[in-house]
Amino acid sequence: MPDSQDPKKVSNNDLRGSQFGGGLINADTVNAGRIGDDIYNIHFEQQTATSGNLVQSQNQTERSLCFRDSLEKAYNLQNRKVANIRMALVIETDPTRKFQYEHQLQEEECRLKELDDRLNAIEEQLKSTEDSILYKHEHSPVKAIKTKLVHDEHKFEGKLVLIQVDVYEHSLPKEVCIKLSISFGAPEINIPNFNPLLRLKNKTTDIKYGIKNGELNLDFQNGKMPLNRRENLINENNNWEGMAVGSLPSWQFSIKNESKSENQLEILYGNIKNEVLGILELLDLNVASEINAYFKISINRINIAIIDLDDGTNKKQKETKIGLLLKYLKSELENYVSKVVIQI
Repeated sequence: MPDSQDPKKVSNNDLRGSQFGGGLINADTVNAGRIGDDIYNIHFEQQTATSGNLVQSQNQTERSLCFRDSLEKAYNLQNRKVANIRMALVIETDPTRKFQYEHQLQEEECRLKELDDRLNAIEEQLKSTEDSILYKHEHSPVKAIKTKLVHDEHKFEGKLVLIQVDVYEHSLPKEVCIKLSISFGAPEINIPNFNPLLRLKNKTTDIKYGIKNGELNLDFQNGKMPLNRRENLINENNNWEGMAVGSLPSWQFSIKNESKSENQLEILYGNIKNEVLGILELLDLNVASEINAYFKISINRINIAIIDLDDGTNKKQKETKIGLLLKYLKSELENYVSKVVIQI
């Protein structure tokens, strides 16, 4: 079979010789099919081998993760090849070459689908193994890991947002379980009226308020927490959730879209305690690890809610309250609301 029709080869992006690139796209440097076959076969040979030794199981899982990473690279190379062929097909005007491109595209898309299926199979196998390990771990005593508090600061005495991070042992030596306790409240603050033109009765204004959403972020030294190792958090009683998002460890907290009772506040309120936030993968066991957790909010009319806004005041006074509150909060909560830094 000519190189141009070999489905096991990946494009080196060399498209010389025609309007777009001339000739069929070949791959004389990387054999993605062979990479995928080797990884797939080795992985499932290992997964079917039984072992009563926990260390062997841990090593096997780590090797499987390496195989998955290699297969992902092969998939990405093949995906680029398919994209290049599609582009060449769009630009090509010669009927013979267009026919060749169409034939090659079908073959390479089949190969891409095969790699994708194998990658999904490995992911499922890893998930099954992880679930098995987690089940055993959850049904055995979980030991908290002693940490050193480096820094903590909670604006408004923690009455708006208060976070706490704890660390527990996990199944694998180079992994620890991060748990979060977080509480939301509706503090009342006394704000000076700096503008004499506002015609308010008092020189200060008492405002009770809360937040509708916010973001929890984690920064690590000597560690990482991929998205697939993070958990979503839900408080059913108070109708809010914290959803894991992005490549960096972040959770978006917001009111759930489901209908709420009439008596329920339209702000983040209540708490969760000691809920699993995710699994931290340590990079080097001989180096101290640091976790920097902080909760921040955007100060605007969408995210901030005044609890007692409908207290009989007129529209102008309500707008005054909102303006005073936002101005005050921007100066107080510019970087974060609650922050904790610990060292393992």
